[in-house]
Amino acid sequence: MGKRVLIAAACAAILLAGGLIHYAKRGNDKSTTATTAAPVTIAPASTVAARGKMTVDGQEADAQGSCSSPADGRSVNISLTGAPPNIINVTLDKAQPPNVTSVVLASTGMAFMYQPGTEGSAQATNNGNTYHISGTLLRYGFVSKTFDITVTCS
Repeated sequence: MGKRVLIAAACAAILLAGGLIHYAKRGNDKSTTATTAAPVTIAPASTVAARGKMTVDGQEADAQGSCSSPADGRSVNISLTGAPPNIINVTLDKAQPPNVTSVVLASTGMAFMYQPGTEGSAQATNNGNTYHISGTLLRYGFVSKTFDITVTCS
C-alpha cells in the first residue's frame, strides 16, 4: 500500500509540474476577446521575459531571454539566446533614443564586443518595450560580425 501511495504522489507531482510549466510558457490562454496589452515597464531591480528575432552574419533565428533593469533603473540589460551558438547581451541607457553602452556576442567559439569609443558600431531605437538594436562588432580590429535584433520585453 505504501508503494502505491508513493507512486501516485510522484505521478501527481509530475502532472502538477507539467501544468505549471505549460502555464508559464503559454499563459492562461483563455482568449475570448482580443485585447491590446499595455506596454510593460521594466521596474528597477526586476526582470521580464524577452522574445524576438536575432540576425548574426545574415543568419536569422528566433531569440528568447530576459530584459532587466538594475536597482538604479538607469539602464536596460537584454540577454538573448538564438540559434546555437549565438548568445548576445546588450546594455542600453534609458535616453530617447537609447544609447548602446555595450554589446557582447558569443558566436562560434569567439567573443565579440562593442563599447562606445571602440571599433565597431551599434545603434538602438525603441517603441515602448520593443527594441531594435543593430551594428557591427569587431574582434582584433579585422574579424567582424554584423548583428540585428528586434526584441520585445514583456
